[in-house]
Amino acid sequence: MSGNPFAVAVVFLLVASSGFAQSNDVAVSFGGTFSPGVKGQAVCEALPSCPTGIVDRSIDPGFSVEGTYAHRLANFRVASLHLELPVLFAPSRSTGLITTPSDFSSFFVTPSLKLKLLPSSGISPFVSVGGGLARFKEDSFSNNKGAVQYGGGVDFKTRLPLLGFRFEVRDFMTSRPGIPAFSSVTSDHLHNLFVGGGITLHF
Repeated sequence: MSGNPFAVAVVFLLVASSGFAQSNDVAVSFGGTFSPGVKGQAVCEALPSCPTGIVDRSIDPGFSVEGTYAHRLANFRVASLHLELPVLFAPSRSTGLITTPSDFSSFFVTPSLKLKLLPSSGISPFVSVGGGLARFKEDSFSNNKGAVQYGGGVDFKTRLPLLGFRFEVRDFMTSRPGIPAFSSVTSDHLHNLFVGGGITLHF
């Protein structure tokens, strides 16, 4: 038999993998994290019409990257149940203060359960819910919080058995972070809404 043995082996593995039900997937998604609905004390410079009291506060959206590993626990044909580990990192966001803007980073690890609909079809919606830990850091200050994760998305298969694409929206909700950037925030919880998309590998 002529030809490159390595190429032949790769083709064999790709063809063989399509004949087995893949029980694991790894995904990497890129997008942005947003925090709507934040309230806090008004902070402004000496302006004639400076607001007072509790007002809507701005937390700037920031680039984020998420990695997810999932293992299938059960397959019911029309749906499948997965144990999932989403990990989200937002390296730099700002509280948007007028006088002293402060940048902070956030990191989330939230073991979850995922329910995937129509797992054998080319388009598979899913929902996910779980909980874990969040870490917020600003300069030399850091603070850990419990986190609740919930959200969903859609997986798209390709002609390559191992490769797919994903679009997803997840909320990593925590209580108010205990770092200086949030010193004037009065909201008792913080939404960290991740919207993004990327690739998935099935094996």
